[in-house]
Amino acid sequence: MRKILTVKELITILLDYNMDALVYTNANGVPTGISLSNVCYGGDGEAKKECKEVIFDIQDEENECMEVASEQFVDPYNGHTYVDLGLPSGTLWATMNVGANNETDTGLYFAWGETQGYTASQVGTDKQFSLDDYKYGTSSSNLAKYNSTDGKTVLDLEDDAARANWGGEWHMPTKDQCEELFNTEYVTNTFVTDYNGSGVNGRLFTSVNNGKTLFIPAAGACSGGSVSDVGDYGDVWASSLDSSYASFAWGIGFNCGGGGVYDGSRYGGLSVRAVVSLDEKI
Repeated sequence: MRKILTVKELITILLDYNMDALVYTNANGVPTGISLSNVCYGGDGEAKKECKEVIFDIQDEENECMEVASEQFVDPYNGHTYVDLGLPSGTLWATMNVGANNETDTGLYFAWGETQGYTASQVGTDKQFSLDDYKYGTSSSNLAKYNSTDGKTVLDLEDDAARANWGGEWHMPTKDQCEELFNTEYVTNTFVTDYNGSGVNGRLFTSVNNGKTLFIPAAGACSGGSVSDVGDYGDVWASSLDSSYASFAWGIGFNCGGGGVYDGSRYGGLSVRAVVSLDEKI
């Protein structure tokens, strides 16, 4: 169920539950949501139920109305929301890509090990995503870091795009965490088109344990100065190096035919989705 709330209705709810609200904004200072701690709103006269945290998404900058997804509750950490899929590792996945404003937004594209991200419009002008402009060298056989001799198999936090851009304990997922997300014993997944009427395609992950969902848009990938396969393929970096081929790193890859964990050239531009663990967040 989704319900549109006017500002007056929201204030009424706040007074009714005698709760404080935390308004948080994006990097440009524009309000993106309100967090109401320990609030449970059934709506339409429904009885109060077990109280959880509810996020109200602001629909416009004038804040004339808001929308609440009452079927799923999310929780902010360090200014960014996550979904608890009930995974054995305790990994909490962010609800949107780094650089995105919502779960269907592409966000920024990053080369593996680089913390500067680029929008689709910057690809081909500010960034080519080729060996020629890769931070760690212009030769796949002579990389300056994360190579066959330095013994590094996971990104240092200084080179982790999620940590650099979001702070706190956020970080890029390891290969193991990506594989856990695709383990159908814990999470089922399917390719969806026009997700929630947004016009965006992507992969929807649903927890076997608690029914909560995570959506990753098919944002495509960048190489040689262009973005390709938007709407058809989704690719997200892991923090793990492919130790058999130092010029490749692991990540999530999917299309309408399936998905899993694959390796790819480090200099290519992919999405970044942050994770944090339960014990890290405390």
